[in-house]
Formats: sequence, structure tokens, C-alpha cells
Amino acid sequence: MQNNIDERTEIQNHFNDKILHFNDERKYLLTFPAPLILRSHNQKVRNRRINSINIKWIPIIFLGSYFCNMKKALDRFSHQSKAYKDYRPTYPEELFKYIYSFCKARNTCWDCGTGNGQVAIVLSKYFAHVFASDISKQQIQHAVHRDNIEYSVQRAEQTSFVSDSFDLITVAQAVHWFDLEAFNHEVQRVLKPNGIIAIWGYGLLRINSEIDPIILHFYNNIIGAYWDKERDYIDLKYSTIPFNFNEIHIKDTFKIETSWTLLELEGYFNSWSSVQNFMKKNNGQNPVDQLIKDISLKWNTPRQKITFPIFMRLGRNAK
Repeated sequence: MQNNIDERTEIQNHFNDKILHFNDERKYLLTFPAPLILRSHNQKVRNRRINSINIKWIPIIFLGSYFCNMKKALDRFSHQSKAYKDYRPTYPEELFKYIYSFCKARNTCWDCGTGNGQVAIVLSKYFAHVFASDISKQQIQHAVHRDNIEYSVQRAEQTSFVSDSFDLITVAQAVHWFDLEAFNHEVQRVLKPNGIIAIWGYGLLRINSEIDPIILHFYNNIIGAYWDKERDYIDLKYSTIPFNFNEIHIKDTFKIETSWTLLELEGYFNSWSSVQNFMKKNNGQNPVDQLIKDISLKWNTPRQKITFPIFMRLGRNAK
């Protein structure tokens, strides 16, 4: 009995700073990147795989409030995954080149919250291996595949990746949905020493002085109450996001510039999570229909120039 107590104490000490992964149903499935090393009371070292011991007591000892209080995983884009793929704007090449300039190597990277793989595709041109993950199976199903991209469905905060795996981790327009404390911890675990973490997003689109007020009214007054609270992070340009890394001052500014038809603009608005929330609570009524009618009165060319301001935070792993 004493031997068992000593072993359990040793395990607890060994994994105080480790992540214990378990599935969303809380069945306590644990994933470790290496064999579990146990030391008995007489200091003999023995290697044992996790499945060779009784793990029923492990959740009681280790999980505590850290994972039990983890924010519920939010999936706001599975329903409109096709629209998300077709109508979401793409990021400029200059943004990626700027991020790459801080990377000491381009071997492996992780695009977290990859959605339809929009960013992963770009990364695959510059990195040997790209790992792209999302909690939405439907989003992953719409992703474009490349030989050096490996897609997976898993939470950002608790992954199966081995520690010290990545030269770069990217999160585009997604980090505000995560449990930020747990995600920061996971990034510190899987990012290589001095590896780079880049999180970015984009604000409300701009078209011209006649159409912009119509969109702003829609954004604030029609669907304002239907945004999840996480949207505040976007409005504040990620300035309030907990970011536990050695932050890199960003000197350049970036923006998305594209040209859309009115139909493409309508598709983009329909990909908003707030629009989906509105429809669920209003018997399927789509507020975008009236918005497009109002905009069409000012839409005097087949295509209009669309601009999205980009905001970003860059950091280097301190470990």
C-alpha cells in the first residue's frame, strides 16, 4: 500500500506542469507524448505506459478546477460552413511574409481554428509540414487538401501534439472563441523555444461613405444583441486578449482588399454567427434580406471595392 501511495505522489509531482488531455465527454482519456516514468519509494526508475496502471484515481488528483472550469467549446460555423468557405475574405501575402520574417525555421507549423483551411493552404507553400485543426468537422470537410497538410478535429486548448513541435502557430479570426488561459498554456507546451505565435483578425468591412452607415446600423442595432460576448475582443482589436508571450512590436499595418458583387457581399453577411443566432430566435427570418435591399439602392456598379482592417498580435515563446 505504501508503495502505491509513493508512486501516486511521484506521478503528481512529475505532472504538475503537464497538460492532461481528455475528451469532451469527460471520459478521462489521457494522452501523453512519451512513456510515463515512475519512481518508487526506493528510487528505482521504471518505465511504464499509462495503460499499465489503474487510472481511475488520476482525474480526482489532477484535474481539479483547471479543466473542469474550462470554457465550453463554441462551434459557431458548422451550420454555415459552405458559406464560410465561399465568402470569407482572404488575407494578403504581405501579412504572411511579415510573420515569416520572425521565424527562425520553417519546418512545422500549426494553424489553429483553421476552419476551411484558408490559412493552412498559404502556410503549406512555405513550411515543410502544416498541421491544421478545428472543432468543426463540417469545416474540415470543406477544406482544400495538400500533401503536406494534416487536418484534425480537436479543441485548441487540449491537443494530441507532442511538446516543442512547432516553429509557428497561427490563429486567424478564431482565438476569441477559445478558453484563452488554457490555450495559452497549450501553446507554450507545443511551441518550440523561441517559436512564434501569431493571432490576428479583421474588423468591420468598409465600402464607401454611403454604404458604410447602412452596414454600421445593421451591425449595432439590428443584430448587435445577437453577437456572442466574444465579439468584444474583435471590436477591441484583440487588445484585451490574454497573451502570455514575449510580445513583438508590429510596425507595419495590413488590410484585406477585394472586389465583390452584391451577391458575394450577401453571402459574406450570411456567414456571420450573429445572423445565424438571429434566425434561430426569430423563426428563420433572415435580417440580411432587408440589409441587401437597403444597400442595393446605393450599389451603382457591378462590383465594389471592399476593405477590411487587420489587427494582429505577435509573440515569441519565452521558455
